Amino acid sequence: MEAEVSRTIAIREGKRFAGGGVWPQTVQVEPPIPVDGPAPPVPSTTDVPPPLPLPGRPAIPESVPEPPPPSVPPAWQPATTASTIPTRTPKNLMSSGIDDTRVLGPEQTRVESVAFWHGGPGAARIDCRAATDMGFLDRFSKDGRDLRAREKNAARAVNKYMQSPDRMKALQALRDDGSDDALYALMKRFGMMYDKTIEDEQEKEWVFELLVEKGAAVLPALKRYMASADSISWPLRLLDKVIDGREGRIDVIAAVLERHEPGYERDPTKKIQLLTHLAGLKHERVPPLVVPYLEDMDEGVRYGAVEALLKQGDETVARLPLIDHIIKEDSLRLRIRIADGFSELGWSVADKRAEVEKALPDTFQIDAKGADVRIKKKPGAKE
Repeated sequence: MEAEVSRTIAIREGKRFAGGGVWPQTVQVEPPIPVDGPAPPVPSTTDVPPPLPLPGRPAIPESVPEPPPPSVPPAWQPATTASTIPTRTPKNLMSSGIDDTRVLGPEQTRVESVAFWHGGPGAARIDCRAATDMGFLDRFSKDGRDLRAREKNAARAVNKYMQSPDRMKALQALRDDGSDDALYALMKRFGMMYDKTIEDEQEKEWVFELLVEKGAAVLPALKRYMASADSISWPLRLLDKVIDGREGRIDVIAAVLERHEPGYERDPTKKIQLLTHLAGLKHERVPPLVVPYLEDMDEGVRYGAVEALLKQGDETVARLPLIDHIIKEDSLRLRIRIADGFSELGWSVADKRAEVEKALPDTFQIDAKGADVRIKKKPGAKE
């Protein structure tokens, strides 16, 4: 009976172990009252059996192994000197000011040296500052307020869902700003189509006249917009107003054409507009710029190149490329335009008479007078 009671008490205290036994209990004995004579012997604890492991758990190790000693660095690895170790620290974490340089003290140098020899330094500190040049506090400065106002007005100026008076107010604010970014935002109005065509045209005309008044000051923003816009009919008109000489206009157009080489483009509208504009700038630099676009994949681009070469009338540069093109061109429209141009300009096709004669449209024929071989319209052919 007493054994059952002791076992029940042990189970309730959570001291039961495998096999149905109970952990041995340590009995605290009151210290003996000192008496005369030798001290009683201290009871030994070696007789207490070690605790048995619980079911399903690994055995408790008798001792914890010592950590391995630090590895010795190779002889070739340079040691970290106790001199200055410069680090970069921001002057003001709340702004984007210039960093200053501080020098670590001897204790910090020792820590860095130990970290170098034992696996390298710790993880790099994460710079949580803004990625832009403007810090948090800078946005409350005058420049920050101007930037926020400019961005807000730029968004309103091209918002087709706003009323025309509200857009005009934003356009006027950009005009008053006058910076290159503000002028660039004004030009973005050329690329937005408003449902009400009359108001749309009026707003674009207002922006156009405003930019013309500013003259050459708009040229940096104009170049930037022409390089990024999908349609540049309005900017090309503006280019003729702010640059007097043809050389300067051709320089700007050539820079834009470099970004749109002959080949496939999802929207070739920009190339067609550039070639059409070049056709009206009669200059010796134009034909060499246009000839490569005879090989473009888009028929509209090729037609623009043909039209520009015929309007320039430079036989030395354009005649042979156009002869080669009429021979291999599949588009009847382009072959008619080339044949018509050769007939008007009187250019010879004696170099490849047979090939050209096979490619001629039905309304044209070869007119040969000795070595002089030209294209002319058949009698009675409709214009």
